[in-house]
Amino acid sequence: MISTAYFKSEYVRNLPNEQLKKETKVETRNDTLSALIQSLKMILQRAPQDKKALLQGAEILHLDILLKLVKTSSFNGKMNALNEINRIITPFLFNRRQNQDSDSITSEDLACWLIDQKILNTLLTDYLHLPQYVEKLDKILKFLIHEDKLSTRDIDLIWDAQIDKHEAIVKNIHDLLAKLAWVLNPDSL
Repeated sequence: MISTAYFKSEYVRNLPNEQLKKETKVETRNDTLSALIQSLKMILQRAPQDKKALLQGAEILHLDILLKLVKTSSFNGKMNALNEINRIITPFLFNRRQNQDSDSITSEDLACWLIDQKILNTLLTDYLHLPQYVEKLDKILKFLIHEDKLSTRDIDLIWDAQIDKHEAIVKNIHDLLAKLAWVLNPDSL
């Protein structure tokens, strides 16, 4: 049982970027990667010892794959990663739950991971001219605000992403900041 889980985790962890890009070209293929992570978690649920540590390891593996996808130059890869990150974030935004009764990652862990991996820096480099891409950023930013992890430096980073850029990027960033203004701490404004 554990050897199967190990095989799956090593396969996913060592997936080369070029193969990852190919796997995410079609939406259903990205679902295959997610399904692989989910089946890994289900296998680890039946582990006799250290179940919590193994499941958290699977969560970290999942986040590592999403980080790889975010860093790809592929639009589909980034959008798939954003969709998956937003799927993970949603329960925390609406329930303010900490997953204390389960073995999965906490909202604090997730927010720290987003900050530590500099996800925002990476996401603010490409595709800002596309409204559907910028809309995906909205939920991540609101989650960081919700967790009190969005700094004024991060807000400056968002603002700087539109300086001397095309009109579409300027509009999208201004719209994003206008939405965030409703939930930002007044000191951040």
